[in-house]
Amino acid sequence: MHNFKYEKRNKCKNFYEGWYLKIVDENNHTFIFIFGVSLYFKDPHAFIQIIDSSENKSYYFRFDKSNFYYNNEAIRIKDNILGINKLKLKVEPFDIDLNIKPTILLNGGLFKKSIMSIFKNLPLPTQHEIIFMNAKVEGKIKNKDNSYVINGNGYMEKNYGTKFPNKWLWVQTNNFKNFNTSLVLAKADLLCNFSGFFCVLNVDGDEFRYATYTGHKMTHKTVGDDIKITIEKGDENLLINIKYVKGALLVAPTCKAKMEKEIEESFNSTLTLSLYKGNELIYHDEATNVGCENLYLISDECKKAS
Repeated sequence: MHNFKYEKRNKCKNFYEGWYLKIVDENNHTFIFIFGVSLYFKDPHAFIQIIDSSENKSYYFRFDKSNFYYNNEAIRIKDNILGINKLKLKVEPFDIDLNIKPTILLNGGLFKKSIMSIFKNLPLPTQHEIIFMNAKVEGKIKNKDNSYVINGNGYMEKNYGTKFPNKWLWVQTNNFKNFNTSLVLAKADLLCNFSGFFCVLNVDGDEFRYATYTGHKMTHKTVGDDIKITIEKGDENLLINIKYVKGALLVAPTCKAKMEKEIEESFNSTLTLSLYKGNELIYHDEATNVGCENLYLISDECKKAS
């Protein structure tokens, strides 16, 4: 199953929703696309954000809110389409036509259809959905005079609500030595002193899920460019060590869905991952092209949107 559909189609104001697609081609170029809409009452608009790792540059394209259309499997902003199975985009300097075939979805089951599980219906400032963990992506990307024939992998998720958290940590990659491995992890400070996290590791089709709602505990520490993450429950331990590499800027929503907060997303970080059962090493792997956002290092308070 997937969770692509527009969540708040009847919401009038101060709401955002954004669909995120990350693609890594066979030459390790990373491309990030975000289609979204902000219903901030003073500046409602649709938008497309793009990061092209080959030039380490990001783009923010604004559109009138009337150019935003949706159905359960695709979003259209003017003549640009992002769906579960395709991306068609033509905004200067880009001309993009990609076919997407999801290969790894979240495992279903009671309380597992959404990555938020039992927290999905709580009045949190933001909600998170994983649309697919991995996909085969083929097609063409043109940026000015640079053309790329894409034969790579993809990951898609979305967020929606009234604002992003003040602090969060997000990690994602499909580029492990074992190409059948995928990982996504997110932790956020959501309400007052409450924080929650989830982590999904898929190895050869087997899903390992760790989260606040499964009773796991997560700790993390940043020293210089190193981020060390430990997830544990009983005698089960997942250790993730990230070497952070600076990336490019994206824009995120603050209070009342105002698009104004610049955040850095890395797309070329690396990580090592080790899963233990007691003292026995169950799985070990290494990954490149790691996407990472670490807002726990930045002191940030929500500005009052007047």
